[in-house]
Amino acid sequence: MKAEPEIAEEVKVVKEVKEAEEAEVKEVKKKVEKEEKVEKEVKKVKEKKVKKVKEEKAEEKVEKVEKKVEEAKEKAIPVTKVRGIGKKTADLLATAGITSVTEFLESDTAKLAKKTGLSTSKLEKMKEDAQELVG
Repeated sequence: MKAEPEIAEEVKVVKEVKEAEEAEVKEVKKKVEKEEKVEKEVKKVKEKKVKKVKEEKAEEKVEKVEKKVEEAKEKAIPVTKVRGIGKKTADLLATAGITSVTEFLESDTAKLAKKTGLSTSKLEKMKEDAQELVG
Protein backbone atom coordinates (compact mmCIF):
# COMPACT_ATOMS: atom_id res chain seq x y z
CA MET A 1 0.00 0.00 0.00
CA LYS A 2 1.14 3.52 -0.79
CA ALA A 3 1.97 5.94 1.90
CA GLU A 4 -0.19 8.96 2.49
CA PRO A 5 2.41 11.44 1.16
CA GLU A 6 2.71 9.46 -2.07
CA ILE A 7 -1.07 9.45 -2.52
CA ALA A 8 -1.25 13.15 -1.79
CA GLU A 9 1.50 13.76 -4.36
CA GLU A 10 -0.36 11.68 -6.97
CA VAL A 11 -3.60 13.56 -6.27
CA LYS A 12 -1.72 16.82 -6.63
CA VAL A 13 -0.23 15.72 -9.96
CA VAL A 14 -3.64 14.53 -11.22
CA LYS A 15 -5.17 17.90 -10.24
CA GLU A 16 -2.37 19.77 -12.05
CA VAL A 17 -2.82 17.64 -15.16
CA LYS A 18 -6.57 18.18 -15.04
CA GLU A 19 -6.13 21.96 -14.61
CA ALA A 20 -3.64 22.04 -17.48
CA GLU A 21 -6.09 20.12 -19.69
CA GLU A 22 -8.93 22.48 -18.75
CA ALA A 23 -6.74 25.49 -19.52
CA GLU A 24 -5.83 23.96 -22.86
CA VAL A 25 -9.52 23.29 -23.62
CA LYS A 26 -10.33 26.93 -22.77
CA GLU A 27 -7.55 28.10 -25.08
CA VAL A 28 -8.81 25.89 -27.92
CA LYS A 29 -12.37 27.21 -27.38
CA LYS A 30 -11.07 30.80 -27.57
CA LYS A 31 -9.27 30.00 -30.82
CA VAL A 32 -12.40 28.38 -32.27
CA GLU A 33 -14.52 31.39 -31.27
CA LYS A 34 -11.95 33.72 -32.84
CA GLU A 35 -11.95 31.70 -36.07
CA GLU A 36 -15.76 31.73 -36.15
CA LYS A 37 -15.71 35.54 -35.78
CA VAL A 38 -13.22 35.81 -38.61
CA GLU A 39 -15.34 33.52 -40.79
CA LYS A 40 -18.42 35.69 -40.11
CA GLU A 41 -16.50 38.82 -41.04
CA VAL A 42 -15.19 37.20 -44.22
CA LYS A 43 -18.75 36.15 -45.09
CA LYS A 44 -19.99 39.73 -44.54
CA VAL A 45 -17.23 41.14 -46.75
CA LYS A 46 -17.99 38.60 -49.49
CA GLU A 47 -21.71 39.42 -49.33
CA LYS A 48 -20.94 43.15 -49.61
CA LYS A 49 -18.69 42.54 -52.62
CA VAL A 50 -21.31 40.35 -54.31
CA LYS A 51 -23.96 42.98 -53.68
CA LYS A 52 -21.71 45.69 -55.10
CA VAL A 53 -20.95 43.64 -58.22
CA LYS A 54 -24.67 42.92 -58.73
CA GLU A 55 -25.47 46.62 -58.37
CA GLU A 56 -22.74 47.55 -60.84
CA LYS A 57 -24.03 45.00 -63.35
CA ALA A 58 -27.58 46.25 -62.88
CA GLU A 59 -26.38 49.82 -63.47
CA GLU A 60 -24.58 48.71 -66.63
CA LYS A 61 -27.76 47.02 -67.89
CA VAL A 62 -29.81 50.13 -67.15
CA GLU A 63 -27.28 52.27 -69.00
CA LYS A 64 -27.40 49.93 -72.01
CA VAL A 65 -31.20 49.99 -72.05
CA GLU A 66 -31.25 53.78 -71.73
CA LYS A 67 -28.77 54.03 -74.59
CA LYS A 68 -30.90 51.75 -76.77
CA VAL A 69 -34.01 53.78 -75.96
CA GLU A 70 -32.18 56.96 -76.87
CA GLU A 71 -30.98 55.41 -80.13
CA ALA A 72 -34.51 54.23 -80.90
CA LYS A 73 -35.84 57.72 -80.28
CA GLU A 74 -33.24 59.12 -82.65
CA LYS A 75 -34.20 56.56 -85.29
CA ALA A 76 -37.94 57.21 -84.89
CA ILE A 77 -38.68 59.54 -87.76
CA PRO A 78 -41.89 61.48 -87.18
CA VAL A 79 -44.62 60.96 -89.78
CA THR A 80 -44.60 64.69 -90.55
CA LYS A 81 -41.31 64.13 -92.39
CA VAL A 82 -43.21 62.15 -95.03
CA ARG A 83 -44.26 64.10 -98.11
CA GLY A 84 -48.02 64.64 -98.00
CA ILE A 85 -48.36 64.30 -94.22
CA GLY A 86 -48.90 67.61 -92.51
CA LYS A 87 -50.11 68.48 -89.03
CA LYS A 88 -53.77 67.54 -89.65
CA THR A 89 -52.93 64.15 -91.16
CA ALA A 90 -50.33 63.52 -88.44
CA ASP A 91 -52.98 64.24 -85.81
CA LEU A 92 -55.35 61.74 -87.48
CA LEU A 93 -52.60 59.12 -87.54
CA ALA A 94 -51.75 59.84 -83.90
CA THR A 95 -55.35 59.05 -82.89
CA ALA A 96 -54.68 55.59 -84.37
CA GLY A 97 -51.42 55.32 -82.38
CA ILE A 98 -49.13 56.11 -85.32
CA THR A 99 -46.45 58.73 -84.67
CA SER A 100 -43.37 57.41 -86.45
CA VAL A 101 -42.63 56.41 -90.02
CA THR A 102 -41.78 52.89 -88.87
CA GLU A 103 -45.16 52.51 -87.14
CA PHE A 104 -46.86 53.93 -90.22
CA LEU A 105 -45.14 51.49 -92.59
CA GLU A 106 -45.91 48.52 -90.33
CA SER A 107 -49.59 49.42 -89.94
CA ASP A 108 -52.46 47.69 -91.73
CA THR A 109 -53.70 50.15 -94.38
CA ALA A 110 -57.35 49.02 -94.29
CA LYS A 111 -57.56 49.23 -90.50
CA LEU A 112 -55.77 52.58 -90.52
CA ALA A 113 -58.24 53.90 -93.11
CA LYS A 114 -61.16 52.93 -90.85
CA LYS A 115 -59.58 54.52 -87.77
CA THR A 116 -58.55 57.77 -89.45
CA GLY A 117 -61.15 58.27 -92.16
CA LEU A 118 -58.39 58.62 -94.77
CA SER A 119 -58.78 56.71 -98.02
CA THR A 120 -56.74 53.57 -98.57
CA SER A 121 -55.39 54.99 -101.85
CA LYS A 122 -54.15 58.12 -100.06
CA LEU A 123 -52.59 56.00 -97.29
CA GLU A 124 -50.92 53.76 -99.89
CA LYS A 125 -49.41 56.81 -101.62
CA MET A 126 -48.18 58.17 -98.28
CA LYS A 127 -46.66 54.74 -97.49
CA GLU A 128 -44.79 54.81 -100.82
CA ASP A 129 -43.41 58.24 -99.90
CA ALA A 130 -42.57 57.01 -96.42
CA GLN A 131 -40.72 54.03 -97.86
CA GLU A 132 -38.66 56.35 -100.06
CA LEU A 133 -37.82 58.39 -96.95
CA VAL A 134 -36.39 55.44 -95.01
CA GLY A 135 -34.80 53.85 -98.08
